[in-house]
Amino acid sequence: MFRFFSESHNSFKKFSLFLFGLPLYSIESTFYCRKITVFNKFIIKSKLYSDYPFYDNEFTSFHSFSDFLTNSVNSSLKPVLLWIDQSLGGGTQSYCLNKFNEYKNSFIIVRLQYFHQYDSFVISCPNGESYTGYTLSFDEVTALLDKISFTKIVINSLVAYRNVKEVLSYIHQLCIKNISLKIIYNVHDFFFICPNCNLVDSSDKFCGFTTDHDCLSCINFYKSKQPDYENHLFYGEYDNPSQWRSMWQKFLLEDAEEVVCFSKSSCELVSRFYPNISAKLRLIPHFVRPLRSVNVAPHNCVNIAVLGKVDAIPKGKAVVEKLSISIDKLNNDSANQENDSDQASSICIYEKNGSSSLEYVRYKKVNLLCIGDYMNAPQNMVVTGTYKRENLPDLLEKNQIDLILIPSICAETFSYTTSEAISMNVPVACFNLGGQADQVSVYPKGLILELSDSADIVLDRILDFLSKLS
Repeated sequence: MFRFFSESHNSFKKFSLFLFGLPLYSIESTFYCRKITVFNKFIIKSKLYSDYPFYDNEFTSFHSFSDFLTNSVNSSLKPVLLWIDQSLGGGTQSYCLNKFNEYKNSFIIVRLQYFHQYDSFVISCPNGESYTGYTLSFDEVTALLDKISFTKIVINSLVAYRNVKEVLSYIHQLCIKNISLKIIYNVHDFFFICPNCNLVDSSDKFCGFTTDHDCLSCINFYKSKQPDYENHLFYGEYDNPSQWRSMWQKFLLEDAEEVVCFSKSSCELVSRFYPNISAKLRLIPHFVRPLRSVNVAPHNCVNIAVLGKVDAIPKGKAVVEKLSISIDKLNNDSANQENDSDQASSICIYEKNGSSSLEYVRYKKVNLLCIGDYMNAPQNMVVTGTYKRENLPDLLEKNQIDLILIPSICAETFSYTTSEAISMNVPVACFNLGGQADQVSVYPKGLILELSDSADIVLDRILDFLSKLS
């Protein structure tokens, strides 16, 4: 029932207690401090284990799970695919679900994830061949995987993994044992370049334009701002940029057969940091099921929207909040002008009497909206809340959206939201970097902004762009 687990890494020691494979608490000891983490503070009140995201009521022990999974997988005639992945969700998770559905008739898929909040490695079969199992020990994971003959391994993302070196080393050993094993690495993030996987530095600037950035100072800055647990998790295996990239280059050169990028800009960025693997790069953009075109009714204002969850610095939080200030200033100035004169700038357009002719109307104000969630949103922003993807066209029509702004200040490896916005045939603006710019730059209703533009200039350019689209 109860099980104890301890590990040591130089000056770092960890002791964990868990029940039925689930962590109850852990004690982390370093030279400087001792930290106790209680994973389930309501355990005395019989809190259900079903609250864990990977809970499966068939799981009793990792040993019995290991036997069940290996028997189930090895009795099948299908080839077996090992899918190694993070547990953070987002666009990476959407990609996984699509690929699992695509591969369900061709492979048995064994998925390995690391849930850092629970210090657990989780193994599942997305297409139902086995129930889900979990353990704190990577040795137990490898002992299980050694019993299965894989024909293909996909590393989808290793962000927030505890044992990156061990994972890569284990894959290398599998390649030595099976020279026909195919290894694919998917570039959903830039973790293989830097633990700050979006390449946004300590001054909140995108740093992927050059390879001679002062990475060590940047990492030290981030480490000084985070608690010990996060430092050990995200930077525990990072000594310096040279060591980190040498580790990854060894894997990419010796073991990976293909490095899959989802945008042209990602291919260029990977080649900049790892020029020796250029021949292994494959450009395979995501397939995004198109949404219907929107038909926005006539209205006497300008409605600018951001799409999805953008309340983090890399996703454009600072851009949005500075833009909200510029919008307030413009609205106040416009209101004062209207009081002084009957003539105001003409911006919004609409279809007159159902015909194809367009005319300008005097706008009363500019509105900023978030189609999605936004924590601590600016006061002048309307937040519509969580949405279902299929409802996006209706939401844009209901809120009379004139333009979608993709405010990311990092190079997106693809950008699902950009693709969805374009498929709805609405004007889209973004900064000149990443997969978002790859798409917007060739879109007739696309506007490319410069990262150096101030919020006032961004707003002026958007309004000028909408005027010219008429």
